[in-house]
Amino acid sequence: MSHLSPLLIELGTEELPVKALPGLAQAFFDGVVDGLRKRGVELELGDARPLSTPRRLAVLLPGVGLEQPEQHSEVLGPYLNIALDAEGQPTKALQGFAAKAGIDWTALEKTTDSKGERFVHRAVTRRAHRCAAAGDPARGHRRHAHSQADALGRPQLGLRAPGALAGTAARR
Repeated sequence: MSHLSPLLIELGTEELPVKALPGLAQAFFDGVVDGLRKRGVELELGDARPLSTPRRLAVLLPGVGLEQPEQHSEVLGPYLNIALDAEGQPTKALQGFAAKAGIDWTALEKTTDSKGERFVHRAVTRRAHRCAAAGDPARGHRRHAHSQADALGRPQLGLRAPGALAGTAARR
């Protein structure tokens, strides 16, 4: 079990219609929570809630794991009849596959499927979120600056305000 720490994510916006704020804030909240869950990040949602003002959407999570669980990956490579020449030396296909994985071809594993034996690259990684403390420590303020790419995976939230915002602003 990893340590949990509070997380506040704020998104500054242009002026949003007041009537649309609850739906937009909830959509932002759901997108952040879904993005973290998809990556297996431990969450405590006890008092979690979306927050909003006409110029800001925010998500407050009381507990977010500081580390993602181990990520297992398996990338299938070329079959042996393509990967090795008649003398058992690696072909360009196998060398390219190994180079893409960042390892020597001799470190690749083999697996068998219905078509025959092939090379495979298996890896296990454990990533800590890139967090930085910010705020005023004297007042007990602390924020996480999570890497959006790692922790949230650049969620496509699809936030849409009802009506044309440009038309609303022009009528004021």
